Amino acid sequence: MSDATFTCERCGKEHPASEKKEVFVDEGGREVKKTVCPSCLDEILNQADQAVGVEGDEKRAAVAVDEAARSTDRETYGERGEDSTGASPRT
Repeated sequence: MSDATFTCERCGKEHPASEKKEVFVDEGGREVKKTVCPSCLDEILNQADQAVGVEGDEKRAAVAVDEAARSTDRETYGERGEDSTGASPRT
């Protein structure tokens, strides 16, 4: 098991390197790469109107998000399909 960690560029917290996610954000016509934790990626995806799966620089999969188009009326991916106990309805 590796002790490698990374610092999330969004929340600033240390996380295991195995949790590293890449997101390419369009900021004013310029694509900016950010390395984020799973929780921050979830928040970014829920705020974006458009997200596309792409090949990452360091990871096999990454996501490209258009920062200009934002929506705040979505529930987070972690909340979808969970009941009040946090359990998934799938059995």
